[in-house]
Amino acid sequence: MPGRSRKAIVGPGRGVAMRWLRVTRGDAALPPWHPAEALRDPLPRGDDMEIPDVAREWPLVARSEELRSFRRILRATGSEGCVIHGMSGVGKSRLAAEFWRIAQNSGMPTRKAIATVGAAQVPFGALAHLLPADLDPEQPVRAFQSAARSFAGSKGGKLVLWLDDLNLLDTTSAVLLRQLLDAGTVFLIATIRSETAPGEAISGLAGNLRRFDLEELSPSETATLLEAALGAPVSLSTRHHLFSAGRGNPLYLRELVLGTLDTGALSFDGEVWHLAETHTGVTRRLRDLVQGRLLDMPPAARHLLEALALCEQVSEADAVDMTSRDMLQSLESSGLLVATAEGRRTTVALAHPIYGEVLRDALPTMRRRTLLQEQIARTRGYGGRRRGDAIRLASWELAVNGTTDPALLVEAAAFAAFGNDNQQVVTLLEKLPEGSRNLRSDLLLGNAQRNLGAWEEAETAYARANRHARSEREKLMTAGARTFNLFWSGAQVDRALAVNEEALTHLSGSGSTTMLLTNKGHMLAASGDPVRGLALLSDLPDRIDDAADPVLWLLCATWKAAASAAVGRTARAIEFAEHAVKQANAAQGTGDLPHPGSQALTLVMALSEAGRFDEAAAVGAATHEDVVRSAEPIQYLWLCLHMGRSAWMAGRPGTARRLFAEALAMARAHRHTKALQIVLSGLAASAAVQGDTESAAAALRDIAGQPPMGFFAGQEHLGEAWLLAAQGRVSQARSVLMSAARSARDAGQLMSEGLLLTDVARLGAPREVSGRLGELADLCDGRLAPARARLAAALADRSPDALSEVSDECDAMGAPLLAAEAMTQASTAWQLAGEPRRSTSAANRARALTGKCEGAQTPALVLSASAAALTKREAEIAHLAAATMRSREIAELLTISVRTVDNHLQSIYAKLGVTNRRELARKLGDTTPRSSAHP
Repeated sequence: MPGRSRKAIVGPGRGVAMRWLRVTRGDAALPPWHPAEALRDPLPRGDDMEIPDVAREWPLVARSEELRSFRRILRATGSEGCVIHGMSGVGKSRLAAEFWRIAQNSGMPTRKAIATVGAAQVPFGALAHLLPADLDPEQPVRAFQSAARSFAGSKGGKLVLWLDDLNLLDTTSAVLLRQLLDAGTVFLIATIRSETAPGEAISGLAGNLRRFDLEELSPSETATLLEAALGAPVSLSTRHHLFSAGRGNPLYLRELVLGTLDTGALSFDGEVWHLAETHTGVTRRLRDLVQGRLLDMPPAARHLLEALALCEQVSEADAVDMTSRDMLQSLESSGLLVATAEGRRTTVALAHPIYGEVLRDALPTMRRRTLLQEQIARTRGYGGRRRGDAIRLASWELAVNGTTDPALLVEAAAFAAFGNDNQQVVTLLEKLPEGSRNLRSDLLLGNAQRNLGAWEEAETAYARANRHARSEREKLMTAGARTFNLFWSGAQVDRALAVNEEALTHLSGSGSTTMLLTNKGHMLAASGDPVRGLALLSDLPDRIDDAADPVLWLLCATWKAAASAAVGRTARAIEFAEHAVKQANAAQGTGDLPHPGSQALTLVMALSEAGRFDEAAAVGAATHEDVVRSAEPIQYLWLCLHMGRSAWMAGRPGTARRLFAEALAMARAHRHTKALQIVLSGLAASAAVQGDTESAAAALRDIAGQPPMGFFAGQEHLGEAWLLAAQGRVSQARSVLMSAARSARDAGQLMSEGLLLTDVARLGAPREVSGRLGELADLCDGRLAPARARLAAALADRSPDALSEVSDECDAMGAPLLAAEAMTQASTAWQLAGEPRRSTSAANRARALTGKCEGAQTPALVLSASAAALTKREAEIAHLAAATMRSREIAELLTISVRTVDNHLQSIYAKLGVTNRRELARKLGDTTPRSSAHP
């Protein structure tokens, strides 16, 4: 793909992508996760910015120690050079190229050579282009003297030679190089493939060279490389899938990215790169690279590798049966196979998933059938009783015969469901004959279809399962599955409640009644009525073992904690969320239970509402990785949402924006609409606070038509309010927030009301909300509600001491943006009070805090002491005028006359000592107090 650029890749999203890059790579502070330091050169800025070309040489990451060591040995007296060892694709040549550039930049003469299998058959084959044409290998003394003169060059001194694949060098060249190194004529940078044993001459040549052993990249290093190469955030799920496919091999990773870009599976939505499918693209080049490693394999080795490509893994005994123990050890040493001990059993698998994909694609149909039939016979020969044998036998027999035993299909589907391979569950159960369907198979099918975003198909399967249900326990199980699917996946609130009511009329057992009533409570709470919901959820059994339906218990436990947090009972919410996490962990393996991360994500929310943001981030990060690995897409979505909200509340809009973007990508991929209003609103608010009003407006346009969330009442308007504020329409932003806060209050969602009212205070109207925030501080526990009340009161009183104190309180709580805004206002208040030194000290502290806020640009961070003299209306008109709006446009926006606007502008100019809008813009942006104003 020579010359390919991301202009072609992102298509219609190019403008959004460039805006994201400008925002995150501009003068604003970069989010802490951003890999900008890994880029050797900064990305250009401006409207003509070119999106990085992913087919170019990728950035070098995770090799800083090797680069430091190389610089030392390059300067060291008597140093002969270095040799880089590693498996194919690990980045040996990439690191050697960087070494070579360092030598070039130091002013040393440099040359390149590549050893190949063909050149190794000819004396001096690899070095022929560097040697005199009349060199005679039959006269070694003269040959050496002639070569030494050639390598020394016109300036004399050492020549730096970069030689790839040293292990393929012919013996004659190796002897010559050894002489040149001994004479101090050459400094060698060489690479050796670890999977190929070098000959005696090569071992002697490399013996005195500084050795670097390169390992494959870790998951975090892979993430850094991906984001540096693509120039924008990559979703965690995408990072996980690409790492799993490439196993941290940089060359394979690069080719996988190019392949998935070509197929369209990897795309940039304006916020994050997201892999829509777990299937990765294998490029022709990657296919050739892998096949090149397999060309010279003996037939017995090839037989085993092909079998592994189809079967994924086999026992050590089966592998030895197909080849020999010596060959097995050889394949493991060469890096083609890995052996894993599981208790007393050892299994063998291909070292890279890519090997399997390449081998499978090359297998003819009859060869596939033969290999699978052989392995089916082996597995059935020892009874097929090992873990996972059911799914393997079912898959193999379907591939060979197109059918298999129905009971085996269901067992295989259950095993696939345990591993969250939802597509495999559907594939297996769709082969089930109609007369063989039962309660278990239909529940498995419904769960898989729901997780894949097909909620209508899931409802069909669940309804059929309900017809199979005979006992009260079975009917309760199907009712719980149906209501969850309808309510959460389909956003069919009324239908879900109707199914629950119908079950209540048919089930009479006390355990069933309790679970159905608490299920109704969870749906009421999640729909926006936490008070009524909690009243029903209060009857939830304390232990999962005491529940008639453990799956339903975990769901209701999640919402008992969430509803408690929403009404301000954060201590109870944290306590119950932690209890539910323990119950979920203890119950794993006893049934078809959801991942325990479903409880941890509520703990993230509860900790955030209590003002324990650092703890919330730590819990979220640990759970995030676990949920990604477990391939639970809907839990991943909701965890990203809760972590995004937590980051937003803490004042880290860059992190919030990324997490909301990940949640959005997952919601769209799985057609999960329930969370979209809150996700899009949070994304818009985060982008607006970073100054990216175009992306904020785009997110808000997508909110239209989405089903209401109910929970987090009023927060669906945060994006709208902060976009208005970013556009200078501060009074309109406050009106939106006040209306949203009233809806939260009417719903009894006190913490949501507190968040919205605090934003009103931050946008210049603290006196209007400080009283109610004080009431909320009395009604809610935790640190956050009282801190919000004290912030609003300090802003209303313009007390520099109180503002400084609440700034310190917010900073200790892990909320840097609130702390920065409070300290900025304290600086202004100290300046107005005639205390320039204290004002300057507060301004310095405010700047340090702002540096933690990931590019946030809020009115409270840019209000200067001069602007503090303006009335609310004057301040609004001043900001609109500074944003280059004409008087007529301002008048139409604020529904006042043009003359009124001009009169206000004259008053503003007089108060601020400016004469035009350009000076006004500079004045409003001046946040540095002038200590010389009061000598």
